Amino acid sequence: MSNKIIISHLTSTYQKLPVCVYIKQGNLGSRTALILHGGAFEKAFGDTDRYKHILLWLQKNMKERPHIVWYQTARKPDPKIIPALRLNYWQEIFQGKVFGQELDDVEKVYKFILTKRTLFPKKINKIYSLGFSLGGTLAIILSSKFPQVVKLCAIGSAISTKRKNLPVLRGYPSKKWILSKFENFSGYFKVLQGYAEEIVPINDALLAYSSLKNPKFATYSRIQGVNHMFSGKNIFGLVHAKKILKELIDFYEFEIPLYG
Repeated sequence: MSNKIIISHLTSTYQKLPVCVYIKQGNLGSRTALILHGGAFEKAFGDTDRYKHILLWLQKNMKERPHIVWYQTARKPDPKIIPALRLNYWQEIFQGKVFGQELDDVEKVYKFILTKRTLFPKKINKIYSLGFSLGGTLAIILSSKFPQVVKLCAIGSAISTKRKNLPVLRGYPSKKWILSKFENFSGYFKVLQGYAEEIVPINDALLAYSSLKNPKFATYSRIQGVNHMFSGKNIFGLVHAKKILKELIDFYEFEIPLYG
């Protein structure tokens, strides 16, 4: 298993800006890619590099040692003068970008890892998705386009625009449209939501969970003292003593036994 992080650049339909893809190869025999979808209000590695730390920890501790992937969708460079309000900052670097372009950026990442054979010794045939906030929404939608997605965990993710802080991206799709893309997902689905969630309606997670017609496995958990960002003092955020990370490993490694 290599320690090198490979960086690739794709071209977005949003002003032809780059989509940055970060890949750390796992075991040579692995045909699984674990993709982390970050929240809209964070950069690729996350605040204090937490996304990077989460993926590295999962890769090290999962039996299969899957390839890990994370990305940064296209956005404008930082302004010369950083706005005092964080929301204003994100509105500026996403200025003019619509939801469809953000979704297209992530779809390019999926296609890239599924077709770029030189990056992986064996062709990827399974995708495990781990999505935070908007990233979880994007993962939910893309699961309908890529049958390789067999396991999906959404953390603090939304399927509607009824929230206290309006989304940065314009053209956010309707709740009905998102659910229509997800209802036939037949893999493993896990939802994590905090009781202290302050941005995404709690019912959103329940709707996504209950919309599935025939999942192989689905589970929903709410966690005391956790807010939308799952933020905290350590590098993993509110993943105290790696409790939630271990729960994620259990989810990604769990398989319903076949009988007969």
